[in-house]
Amino acid sequence: MGQMGQMGHSAIVNTTGNDDCHIILRGGKKPNYSESDIQDVKDNLQKSGLSAQIMIDFSHANCCKQYKKQLEVAENVANQILQGEKAIIGVMIESHLLEEIKI
Repeated sequence: MGQMGQMGHSAIVNTTGNDDCHIILRGGKKPNYSESDIQDVKDNLQKSGLSAQIMIDFSHANCCKQYKKQLEVAENVANQILQGEKAIIGVMIESHLLEEIKI
């Protein structure tokens, strides 16, 4: 991988990787936290030779940008973990949210 060295000159750097890396599922055109979504990600990570370490964002497209729906996402993800899913290593949750006050 090419990058800049300390003196601003181009350098070639090789690493053995980072075992702590993970993928974050934030949703896209549709939410992507379901059991089948998790399985698809695990399969693709395995095919790439990467560890199945997945973090799920309860907000953004996974709750269709409706923060109250984070509770539905949380319940689904909690059930997956209770059923033994080990690939889910963490979650992201929006905080300090206030509903818009319409005057």
